Amino acid sequence: MTTTADTLRKRLADFDPDDPADEVLLAQVLATLDLIDDLAADIAANGVTLTGARGQPVANPAVSSVGKQRLILATLLKRLFPPDESLGQYRGRRAAEGRWRRP
Repeated sequence: MTTTADTLRKRLADFDPDDPADEVLLAQVLATLDLIDDLAADIAANGVTLTGARGQPVANPAVSSVGKQRLILATLLKRLFPPDESLGQYRGRRAAEGRWRRP
């Protein structure tokens, strides 16, 4: 079964950064993907809850960690592939276009 991470890895394999900083970001993206895969495997193997020291159910720490790693991945991808324009620039452009279209 092909996961989203596998698809992303295939697309990133063709990416050849010109900037050394982008090479570092690419390495961090791939390392983060590996960590997310490891955390997801832990959750799949052990579930979202574990048994605590006193026998009580506790949340699997991998659940919160995988969420944090996904946020980090999103941030790294935005830095590696910045959007053409920010949301503010987009809204400003649309507003200006609207003003120019008025009779």
